[in-house]
Amino acid sequence: MLVFAILSFFVTVFIVRIGAGLAGYFPDGDFVALSGAILAASAIMAGASPMSGPSGLSDTDSRSQ
Repeated sequence: MLVFAILSFFVTVFIVRIGAGLAGYFPDGDFVALSGAILAASAIMAGASPMSGPSGLSDTDSRSQ
């Protein structure tokens, strides 16, 4: 997930800069880096969350309860 977060940071910065250039808008680098950092941090947290792992229950266990 860390590699995905780093990759998504660079892709986000690239897309925002290219899209802003096409629109004729030139945002500060701070806001571009902030948006990439927020996406990268959310990818790291999603990979570290307990819900990303298996629950240990099969379909038959949940139906019998």
